[in-house]
Amino acid sequence: MIVNPLQGRKCGCGQIGCAESHSSAFNTALRMNEVLVTLPGAGPSTMVKNAKEVFKRAARGDSAALVTLDATVDYLAILCINICRVLDPEVIILGGGMARAGDALLRPLRERLLERSWTILPTSVKIEMSGDVEKSGVVGAALAAMRSMNPVEQAVATKARASGRRPWRVAGVLASTVMV
Repeated sequence: MIVNPLQGRKCGCGQIGCAESHSSAFNTALRMNEVLVTLPGAGPSTMVKNAKEVFKRAARGDSAALVTLDATVDYLAILCINICRVLDPEVIILGGGMARAGDALLRPLRERLLERSWTILPTSVKIEMSGDVEKSGVVGAALAAMRSMNPVEQAVATKARASGRRPWRVAGVLASTVMV
C-alpha cells in the first residue's frame, strides 16, 4: 500500500512510496544511513547495520535515529489508517523485522494512529505484534489461502492438521500466490 506517493522511495515491487520501502526494518536502517552520510565525520563506523541498532540509538537519544523512527512510525500509522478505512479490522497484527522492536514501536505507533485518525469516524482498531515475527506473513497468507479452498482442499488441510503436520505447508502453493 502506498504511504508516500509524491516523494516516495522506489519499492522492490516497482511502485513509488510503498509502506515496505519506507517502514520495513531494512529500509528504516537504510533511511537512517542516508541521513548519517550527510553528517560531518560520517563513515563506515557511524552506519547502522539494521533497525535494531536504530532503536538502540534512539533509546540513547541519537537525533538521527529519533528522526528516522519518527518518520517510520508516521508511515506505519498512515498504512494502518488506510487499512482501517478499507477493511475496518478489529486488530492489525504486525510481523517481520520491525515487530521485534515490541513496545518501542507499538507505543508511538498507537499514539500516532490516534493523532492521525479521523475524528468523524474514529477507529478502535488494536495494534498488536505477532507471536512469531519470522513466519507471520506466511502463516497469514496460508490462512487466507485455506479460507478460499474448496471442500476437497479443506479436507486435505484438515487431515494434515490431524496428522500433526502444519496446514500452511499443505497450502504452500496457494499461500505463495496470495503473498505475491
